This record gives sequence, structure tokens and C-alpha cells, in this order.
Amino acid sequence: MPRSVPFTLRDLCVVATAVALATYVVEAPLRYGLAARGLEALLYLRDGLLLLAPAYVVVVTVLRRTRVFPAVAVAALGFFLLVGLVQLDARQAAFGAKIFVPLLAGIAVAPWFDAARSGTRMRWFVSLLWLTAVAGVAADAYIDLPWAGISYKVMGVEVEGSRVWAMGEFSRLSGFARASYEAAGHLLVLGFALAFTLQRASMRAVVLSLTGAGILMTTTKGLFMAFVAAVALALTSRRLPFLSRGLLATVAALCIGLPLLGVQQSVQLRGEWASMLLGSMLDRMLNTWPDAFQQFLEHSWLLGGGLGAIGVPQSYFLPSHYNPADNLFVYLLALFGLPGVLGLLFFIRRLWLLCVEGSRSALYFVLGGAVVTAGVSMSVLESGWLAFVVGVLVSRVTEGAAPALYPATESAARTARGGQVARLGVG
Repeated sequence: MPRSVPFTLRDLCVVATAVALATYVVEAPLRYGLAARGLEALLYLRDGLLLLAPAYVVVVTVLRRTRVFPAVAVAALGFFLLVGLVQLDARQAAFGAKIFVPLLAGIAVAPWFDAARSGTRMRWFVSLLWLTAVAGVAADAYIDLPWAGISYKVMGVEVEGSRVWAMGEFSRLSGFARASYEAAGHLLVLGFALAFTLQRASMRAVVLSLTGAGILMTTTKGLFMAFVAAVALALTSRRLPFLSRGLLATVAALCIGLPLLGVQQSVQLRGEWASMLLGSMLDRMLNTWPDAFQQFLEHSWLLGGGLGAIGVPQSYFLPSHYNPADNLFVYLLALFGLPGVLGLLFFIRRLWLLCVEGSRSALYFVLGGAVVTAGVSMSVLESGWLAFVVGVLVSRVTEGAAPALYPATESAARTARGGQVARLGVG
């Protein structure tokens, strides 16, 4: 009889992380159900689930001297938490630290994900979450979902459980997610993660077509452009790497250059469609980003304002100064100053190198390019789901191919991934 594999503490961390990720995909009905029973605070146990893996990895690092980077990441965020505590309200800085919990979880579980992502269990898990996300957006288009627009108070702070808003005459569909941009993020990541495991080209085309349609229905322009960029990277990175690298360089230049351009330029739009499609970007260039730079100059240019200095923490604890950042470069600059900018440049440089590393790195390259594209108009890291994905990507570009979750099956997993990516035409 085959010998059973014991359930280890590492397995517990994997299960806890998977449960936490699943709650993001169904967050709106989950918040609705908990709020109806006066248990809305229970959702914050998710942060505890996400912290299990980083805590485990850091302890193992100390005891066995294995992976160093997760401990370095925890220490770095701890330092910038202190920077925030010195310059900001303590609650604001603490909330800023909470935002980075999913990123730490992504860094911690990255090698485990890399070893298991072609396995049957992972495929079923990703498929189930993708189908749930697609069904949620489709249902939102035809049904008045009961949780739409709910809000409640936690410790005296008004919390939005599900956002209802529109782009002109078009409703921004959220489905089962907390907001339309969250639903778009779920679809983007899950769609490509699933497509990279499928053998038949027709099935990959169906998955990516439904993914793109779903993102389009959310009217999240930044993530739809990220989807388009990801498709282009997937189609060109293997046979035309110079085109992939050119696209990555272009979106990286936009991510960093547009906020700087917005400080100096004034643009006027004419026509209803131009205003609807480009109005939010114009508002960022003329208002959001200049204001963010002004706030940044009030702090240290070297270290920024620390955790909580911009974005959602401001909306709760310093609403008079609230600035959404709406750009990855601006967000990192405001929080971390010069180290944040250098970190972004390092991340882009490592993605550039991933383009030619082969099939093992293809999914990371595609999703990394999508993150940079989304970063042109989004802070990215304030989405717990996308922050987790960024954590996985940061670990991959920093640590390379880390130890596998199940070493005995690593060779088979690599072979399977190679065949799947070759069929996609990338790598």
C-alpha cells in the first residue's frame, strides 16, 4: 500500500493561504452575510491566515538558514512602519502595514506555488475561482445583487462592503468582488494562470476570451489594458522577444513618465467619449499626481512618508489629505522614497531578463508585464489580491527558482510546465 504523506505545518500554511485568497473572490457576499449577523469583524481573520506563511518561513530561515529574502522583506517593511509611526497617526501607519500582509504572503509561498502550479489540485482550485469570478460578473449584469452598495462600521470607522459606481452610462460590474477593479484583477490573474495549464488551443482561447470580456464588463480600463498587454506578451515572448521587451519598456516608461509629465502639462479633452475614456487619466495628470508629489515633498525624499502615507489609510484616518496615488511609481515613491523607486526599477529590470529565461518563467513574465501596465493608472498594491501576486513575482525575480514544495516531484512538474508553455507559444 502507498505510504500516506503526513500533513505538515507547511501544508497548513498553504491551505490557510488558499482559503484567504478564495475569500477575495467572494468578498462582497461574504461581507454581506457577516454584516447581517453582526460578525463583520471576522473577515479580518483573513490577515491572520495570510500571516501564517510569512511567520513560518521567517522562523525556518532563522533555524535552518535557508531562504533569506522573506526575512529581509519583513525587516524592510518593519523599518518603514517605524518611519510611518514617526510621521503619521499610529492607526494610519498600522493600517498601512496591514495592506502589505498579502504581499508578504505572496513572497513566502512563491516557491511552493511554483512547484505545485501544474498539479491537479492547483488546476482545480484556479478553475473554480475563475469560474466563480466570471459567473459573478455575468450575474451582476442581469441581477440586482443584494450586497451591492452595502457599508457598515468597524471600530467606529465606516467601511465600504461593496462599491456601486458607474462610468458614464455604464455600470461598473463587481460581481462577487468588493469592487469592479477587484473583480477585474481576479479575472486577469486567474485567466492566465488557468490558460497556462490547458493543452488545447481552443480551450485556452475560450478562457482568455471570457476573461477579456469579463474585464471589459467591469469597465476597469487600466486592467483591460493590462489584459491586452499580457496577451501580447504571451504571443511574442518566445518567438519575438525583442517585441516583448519593447512593450515592457514602453509600459514601464508610461508608468514612471506620465506622473512626471502631469506636473508640467495641461490638456483639454473634447467630446463625450474622449472624456469618458481619458477623463480619469487627465484628472490624475492634473490633480492626483501633482498633489501626491506635493505631499511627498512634505516628508523625507530619501525614505518617503512610511507605511500609510498615501492611499486608503488616508481615507480612513486623514480624509482631508486623501490621495489615491493611482500609479505604482507614485505610490512607492510616497511610501518608501528613493528605495521604492529603485525597487521598482530593479523589478522591471528582472522582468526584462525573465523574457529569455525559458518556459519556467513565462507565466511570471506575462503577469509581471500586466502588473506594470496596470501600474500606469493603479496603485496595484492596495488590492490585496494583486498585492499577493506582486509578492509572488517579487520573490521570483529576486530569488529565482527557489526550493520546491515537493522536491520529489519537481522534475516532473518542470517537464509538465515546459510542455504547457510551449503549447501556449510563449517562453
